[in-house]
Amino acid sequence: MKKNWIYIFLSMAIAAMPLTSCSNDDDEVKPNEEQLYDKESKEEVKPVTAFDALAWLQKCLVIVDDNNNVIRRVYGKPLDASQPTVISVPVADYEVAENIFLGWVAPGKEATKVDGGYDYNLTDVEGKAQGGVSFLAVEGEAGVFARMTVAPGTDLKQVTEVQFIDADLWPENNAYLRVEKRKIYYLEDYELKWTEGEGYITDFHVEKKLLPFYCLQGNTNGREGILVYLSPDDYNYYSHPIMKWYRIALPYLPTEVEAQKVVDKINANEANWNTMLSDMKFNGHDWYAKPFDLRDDAAAKSKFVIGELYEGWILDSFMCFEMDNYPAELEWIYESSMQMYRYMQIQIIPPVK
Repeated sequence: MKKNWIYIFLSMAIAAMPLTSCSNDDDEVKPNEEQLYDKESKEEVKPVTAFDALAWLQKCLVIVDDNNNVIRRVYGKPLDASQPTVISVPVADYEVAENIFLGWVAPGKEATKVDGGYDYNLTDVEGKAQGGVSFLAVEGEAGVFARMTVAPGTDLKQVTEVQFIDADLWPENNAYLRVEKRKIYYLEDYELKWTEGEGYITDFHVEKKLLPFYCLQGNTNGREGILVYLSPDDYNYYSHPIMKWYRIALPYLPTEVEAQKVVDKINANEANWNTMLSDMKFNGHDWYAKPFDLRDDAAAKSKFVIGELYEGWILDSFMCFEMDNYPAELEWIYESSMQMYRYMQIQIIPPVK
């Protein structure tokens, strides 16, 4: 398990959060051993280690709206239409299934080793119980290596069970892509659209379309595929507006869980980011940040909005993937910021044989 830190700061109080994610990669992620600072005030920030395990697990699997309708699936698919809350994931063997499950454990939380698997008690930031899940190896059931079962009373939305199925038996008409590093794949995802009315933004909508995704990590040898799309930079206020206009768009953007996987991959080797930008431009997709122009207040920096909102007692903040300077990090930006911000989309694809 490899750890990185993200940080949140408010005008009256400063706090920060560490994020942890599993990375099955040949590159080594160097731990951040230095104390970080608020870049503007230079005040030292303090780490906070409390996470909501239930919310974290939800973000690893399915994103839902306020009515508990599925917006998008982060991991796995329901193969049986009559059981939409039973999710299946193709794996090569039990070990791959185990690694995937442990990657869903929130930072600072632990899954308890038991005979044949794990028990994972889900607690909130204050340590209060919120139910739990169990992960157990399956014997005597053809094609199923392991199963994660949600305990009764656990408010994990749209998920009651996760089955880890032998990839050789996965239905071909529902197969996951085999993706290779440094290749481009056109995958369906959300493009965000803001529209103008009488000189200012009046509407927002999403459009599902094929977007060009760059593969940072292939999904062979037991590794997850990591693919990224960046909204191109321009001076158009309606392509990527100031921060407050992202509020309604948050459910359609990557979670911190997905974003941290990209942070870890980039920080394993800075060339991963620069090579991506170069490869994409060579193939007709210019993702480079444009020169800053005060007259147009353009989105000149490499900051990309993530689908996380911190509701502070003074000012609300949005999470951003920040790549202005190396290493990459997740940081929080005030909603009142007048800078224009870009967005990114991330797709994590399970390992394939």
